[in-house]
Amino acid sequence: MPSPSVCTSTTAVTGTGTTNAQGQLTTATFVTPIAPFAAQVTVSVQSWKGIPLGYTYTYYVTSSNATTPIQVSVPAVELTVTPVSASGQPLTSEATVNVTCSGVPIASGVGAQTVVVPIPSSGSITCTITGYSYGKSASTTVTLTSSEAGQTITRTLTIPVSGVKIPGVGFVPVSTFILLAVVIIIVIILIVILLIEYSNWRRRRLAGLLGPPK
Repeated sequence: MPSPSVCTSTTAVTGTGTTNAQGQLTTATFVTPIAPFAAQVTVSVQSWKGIPLGYTYTYYVTSSNATTPIQVSVPAVELTVTPVSASGQPLTSEATVNVTCSGVPIASGVGAQTVVVPIPSSGSITCTITGYSYGKSASTTVTLTSSEAGQTITRTLTIPVSGVKIPGVGFVPVSTFILLAVVIIIVIILIVILLIEYSNWRRRRLAGLLGPPK
């Protein structure tokens, strides 16, 4: 490809040109691009969400691609984070997960999180993953490199919360399960006490109706 915007100056005289006072044809000077014409375009990708990237790309625009949008390709990695309990049960709706890369928050939500992380021109980026569930927290770090560009990297974040998976209910932590069991026991005891009191009341009422023994 020739160097960009290389042009030559040409003098042309045409029979249809305007004439001067002496009736002579004027001389028109114009610039004729050397085929194929190429214009150099430089695109700088400085940052993404505050994360410095530092990429510079050079493109050549010709008559054949002048109307085609310029596509800038930055190497990136798809990071998927799945929070689980201490027993390995997925915390699909019971955990909040935050992803921070180079000190910049890029993802936050409930349950598993998937985010595309661009890799800076330095070749790597470190991300911190934190998770919270039922008062417990956990964190881990992952370093993504340009050699992993185009790949999906998965990480499992284990939050130290114990519990059981109840069909139709979901994950129930041990603390909630114990509290629920205590409440059920208290309710049962109250029901038994009420039944005993009702039985005693009914016995006294029957005794009052029948009168004292003769």
